[in-house]
Amino acid sequence: MQIYIACLASYNQGILHGSWIEPTSDIEELTAEVAKVIETSPAEGAEEHAIHDYDGFPDLGEYPSLQDICDFVEMVEDSDFDADIVSAVVDEFPNDKGTAQHVLDENFGIHDNFQAYADEFADEMMACHDCGGGEWIKEYFDYDKHADALSYDYIQIEVKGGVLIAPNK
Repeated sequence: MQIYIACLASYNQGILHGSWIEPTSDIEELTAEVAKVIETSPAEGAEEHAIHDYDGFPDLGEYPSLQDICDFVEMVEDSDFDADIVSAVVDEFPNDKGTAQHVLDENFGIHDNFQAYADEFADEMMACHDCGGGEWIKEYFDYDKHADALSYDYIQIEVKGGVLIAPNK
């Protein structure tokens, strides 16, 4: 995961000055990396930066807070998923970190599609003799209708390898 930090004073003078960095979840380290880019700028009076490119990150725009970048790195570090999948989840909920974290923490894994998950869920419930709730699922003899009814209670996010499925909050 990398971001391209660009010096805005240089950019405004037609000079491309910046650096690809691998941010960590430590805000002080990231702040120091950004300061290095600004300090080495060929433009006089350089003091502002922008993010001009992302690799392995969701698009947080040109001017995200450094804390938002660190928060994303921390989400990846704490997740069982790789950066591409965490990025897809964050892209789905760009202004709601709580829901993105919920999906990453409380999910049912990645399935080929929601229908495959619903079919597996129905089969498990129908096979459940000791759980006390297996009888209700038998009315869903139509797997398609069952999947459609079930889909309203889940968050579905297209990711590499299929669909990440999590319960609605």
